[in-house]
Amino acid sequence: MNEVEALTLLYLSKQDLPNATPKEFADKYAEAYLSIQSALEQSRLGHVRQQLKQVHR
Repeated sequence: MNEVEALTLLYLSKQDLPNATPKEFADKYAEAYLSIQSALEQSRLGHVRQQLKQVHR
């Protein structure tokens, strides 16, 4: 299991989904997975940009 999968499962475990159908749950998983993946990429990209700014001073 990778970081995005683990965070997605953690996020979904905190959601109120007792009546979700398998399709609804799969849709929620895919939505959360893509959102978390994007957030991590943006966070890492921001960190890289910050590091580059410091190097080029």
